[in-house]
Amino acid sequence: MCKRWDTLKFLQHLFLGMNLAQPGSLSLLYGKYPEHPNARPGPPNLQGDVLNFALNCALKRGWPSLKSLPFKQVWNWLTRELPYTLDLANMAHHKALFTILRICSEQTSESDTILLIAQVLEAFFSGGKAGIGSTVKQRLELVLGEPKTHKSWFNKFYDLRHRIAHGSMALLRPVSWRTKVIPLPTSILTGLLIL
Repeated sequence: MCKRWDTLKFLQHLFLGMNLAQPGSLSLLYGKYPEHPNARPGPPNLQGDVLNFALNCALKRGWPSLKSLPFKQVWNWLTRELPYTLDLANMAHHKALFTILRICSEQTSESDTILLIAQVLEAFFSGGKAGIGSTVKQRLELVLGEPKTHKSWFNKFYDLRHRIAHGSMALLRPVSWRTKVIPLPTSILTGLLIL
């Protein structure tokens, strides 16, 4: 059992390292352990295309300014900052890394993704205090700069976060949005990234 957990955490680290260096460079889907094909938990199912889509939207908008990082530099930082023994994130950068894993998981819904991103932004830019959107926005723009287009993105994002967190947003049946059983308007996240 311990060896499978080590393998799972190594695969999560590899996914993070590859996709932080070059978003979209690695997806891990539907793997099995050869010696234990029905083992639970199995290998992670993580979709790198989620990060590639976000990167392409950022490049198209020209904000925030992004550059590639050498994999070796990312890997060294990641193995130093995120030990395999860490299972509960308390620090903002640990929360951000765990959030990337959760967002890229095929089991995470778009509304969960919005809440996870808001949680990480609040952890980084408000010391974890909730409900201070204007402070988060100001501090975020100090770090990333102000977007030349899509100036209202944060207000739209925070409004969406508010509607999800406070129950005023309609919810789809879970199977519907993943399998496209019913026709959907532009997804929540795509709408935010493209607007």
